[in-house]
Amino acid sequence: VPDLELGWPEKPAEVPKSSVTVHSSHPAEEDLRIREVIRRHLQAAKTVIAVVTDQLTDNVIIFDLHQAASRGVPVYIILNQRSLQQNFTLNRLRHPVSQH
Repeated sequence: VPDLELGWPEKPAEVPKSSVTVHSSHPAEEDLRIREVIRRHLQAAKTVIAVVTDQLTDNVIIFDLHQAASRGVPVYIILNQRSLQQNFTLNRLRHPVSQH
């Protein structure tokens, strides 16, 4: 378990069966766009959110991450250092850490 400031969920005794779903940027008509799939996952998250990406510029996704953090869900974002230096404002992602 990583030693992270906001915590990390304990591994359950019984790991549920996993599944994989692949989404493309041009979905079939009956499928949701990737952005909506991501938003639904963020809005339903209860345990932890961990995002690894080169850039995070979508204001709606950033809003959903803030909302999850406001619900008490730990949110971790790992960004590419070069992207941070080029054109990214960390203040958009700041969320006050609760004092324990």
